[in-house]
Amino acid sequence: MPTPSSGMPTAAVLRTAGKSDMRQWMYSSMLSPTATEHLQTFTDLQEGRHTVGIARERGGAIVHMEEVVVRAGIVDHTLDVPALDPEHYVIVAAYGPDGELVKNPGFSTGYRSKTGSSSGGSQTARRRDGRTLVMHNSRGEAASAGGTWWVDVTAAGLGSKRVEYVRGQARELRVEFQEPAEVSVAVKGVQGTPYEGRVSVTMHPGASKQRGGIGSGMKPDKKGMFRVRGLQPDEYVLTLQVTTGEHRRNTAVAEMPYTVKSGFQQTSIALPPLFTLTVRGATRHVSLSSTDRQGTRVHQSQKPDEEGVAVFDALPAGTYRIRSGRGHAQVTLPGPSAVTLTERKRGR
Repeated sequence: MPTPSSGMPTAAVLRTAGKSDMRQWMYSSMLSPTATEHLQTFTDLQEGRHTVGIARERGGAIVHMEEVVVRAGIVDHTLDVPALDPEHYVIVAAYGPDGELVKNPGFSTGYRSKTGSSSGGSQTARRRDGRTLVMHNSRGEAASAGGTWWVDVTAAGLGSKRVEYVRGQARELRVEFQEPAEVSVAVKGVQGTPYEGRVSVTMHPGASKQRGGIGSGMKPDKKGMFRVRGLQPDEYVLTLQVTTGEHRRNTAVAEMPYTVKSGFQQTSIALPPLFTLTVRGATRHVSLSSTDRQGTRVHQSQKPDEEGVAVFDALPAGTYRIRSGRGHAQVTLPGPSAVTLTERKRGR
């Protein structure tokens, strides 16, 4: 009977004695983060020595384990879950514009260092006082102490906010939501072009596109405006996208910085000159990629027809690298409207 004393979600686990491979662990369902006791049953076990343990998350590291001797019949064993070390979590309090604690906020965690970053998911437990205990991003656990951790907090109808912190220096984080904003965006120059009905806009909070964006959808309103709702006041990157390729992916074709304030506001972004490129001599899927001066990454892929021809459209001005099997080419747009792939020599 595991006893969750830390208030965090846990998983009861069991493995056969003598098995060191972690894949031999048999995972049970997650235990309730609020229950003071939880009965977990393992069945169809062979007699002998087994190990019972507790993990903070499914698939996570085992934080406590004990040996159990299994015999015929029912064997009861009480396993005390150790209290959670305060070094492993922060307490987050999220307040709405009215100054009251937000009900049922959502959380996502992340970690960033000089060598890389990790984000997504969270292990949380709601406290009785309305605040939330949030575990540090799990991949950052084994990282150097010199990195930066963050928590993204989402509140229904208000949007999301990110708060960054240095582990060990912050025990509690306070997040204050302001009145949300709605931005109405006019896309200039799209009417009457092949891209009409294929454009959308996205707002990425922060000075770059490293954070997830909030999109408008593909359909404008009756006035032809694209509306982005649920934005917290902040600095954003406004991105214009065009759906391209056989997989109907969004390709960024224009960007601009934009300051969002509470309430309703309007702005516009222009569709830049876009080009079509025909690629010949392809032997398999054709990939096209480019990084422009502003760092906008463009990547498309197309399956060529029976004659080895693939057509790419909605390409902003820039230099592109094209590959298909051993064939390759490089082209700068505006420029030629067609290019033929040449085979790379072996050893290159």
